[in-house]
Amino acid sequence: MCTDIRNGILRLSEDLILSPEYTFEDFKKTSCFMGQDGIRVITLDDRYNIDGNTFLVSIVFVDGRLDNVSLVCTDEEFSWETEPERKKLHDRILNDWGLHEDNSFSWGNISSVFDAKSCVSSIVIRYR
Repeated sequence: MCTDIRNGILRLSEDLILSPEYTFEDFKKTSCFMGQDGIRVITLDDRYNIDGNTFLVSIVFVDGRLDNVSLVCTDEEFSWETEPERKKLHDRILNDWGLHEDNSFSWGNISSVFDAKSCVSSIVIRYR
């Protein structure tokens, strides 16, 4: 694994390594910073390969600290009707990473979720 997910470390690129201690000030030093304000959800422009899967990545900062990361696997196409199937794909990815649907750690948790209201499935990494 190119990341240390059990310790909350997610290496997306050479200059973008997310972790429990990551701050908005750290993000501002990366090539991904495009003047975002650090208040709203930041959806990164690029897709990122993590262990052979391609993900759309969104990050949220609260009070200047990384609060959560949302990963949406884009390896397969899903329609509004089939979006719940993406959750099954995310469950398999977590299983490949040696994790389950919902995992708690001292630094936070990782879960595979389907939000019926917005019809979006994602792997969510939440930091404490």
